[in-house]
Amino acid sequence: MVITKLLLFVASVCICSAAGHEFFSSTDQVIPLVEEERTLLKLTHDILAEAENLESILEILKLFEDPAETINDPAAAYKLIKRLRSEWFAITSRRQRMLSCRYSTEGGNPRLILAPLKEEIEWDEPRIVRYHDMISDKEIEILKNLSRPYMTRSQTGSGTVSNIRISQSVFLTEDNIVVVQVNQRIADATGLSMETAEHLNVQNYGTGGRYEPHYDALDEQDDRIGTFLIYMNDVEIGGATVFPKAGVALQPKKGSAVFWYNLHKNGDVDLRTEHAGCPVLRGNKWVANKWIHEFGQEFTRPCSLSRWE
Repeated sequence: MVITKLLLFVASVCICSAAGHEFFSSTDQVIPLVEEERTLLKLTHDILAEAENLESILEILKLFEDPAETINDPAAAYKLIKRLRSEWFAITSRRQRMLSCRYSTEGGNPRLILAPLKEEIEWDEPRIVRYHDMISDKEIEILKNLSRPYMTRSQTGSGTVSNIRISQSVFLTEDNIVVVQVNQRIADATGLSMETAEHLNVQNYGTGGRYEPHYDALDEQDDRIGTFLIYMNDVEIGGATVFPKAGVALQPKKGSAVFWYNLHKNGDVDLRTEHAGCPVLRGNKWVANKWIHEFGQEFTRPCSLSRWE
């Protein structure tokens, strides 16, 4: 995105200016980048929501009559970057209305009629949904007790131990009734088939544990279409799940779970779903992941030929 390039450009100018270099002296060289972004956005279905942000960004840039002087001052440059970023990720009134809470039976699922899901829309694009009270304290303790004896150092998608992921984990098969119940609850919440899903993956992050920015999608046949992440405890400090490209931070809340699609309907990886697990600064963090795959979802989430879906 051009705006992202603009922010990186401003940051690089700030650094180079400290060494005595100067890259531009007027907003004439900056505003065209934003105007180009405006043109590109007209090609997308998000133009109405994002146009308001671009207007604000243009107004901010016009306030700086002498960008060279601003960039030579690191503090001023930081404030400019912060304001631009804030405007770019600002929630417009249209998006605010979409971030709502509700009780959901997922289209009248018989298992949810008497106990509907407590559903909260955390973000709209990409769509991230949080389900409150998804798992009980008793079930959490059972999953922890099942996992502890078999936990080993977590691996990355390539099947190797890496410093980008500092945690312990284990896959739990459906040998225990609680695992069966949790998997069924995930199927009810998402409406997706669990036939080709991976086993429930329980993970523990100790103090300093983290998972650097990554995609859950593996870019392979029968890819991970969606991720269902269950928070099994509250974290004292740190441990948030963040989506840098969307500007979203999800705080762990015991018993809740979040779900998002890793792929567009056309099968392409949704680049906005890059996410990371922030370092645990105090305490520890327990989560359970269910990675759901494409095969078996042909009728519940049909493919699309559109490049925008």
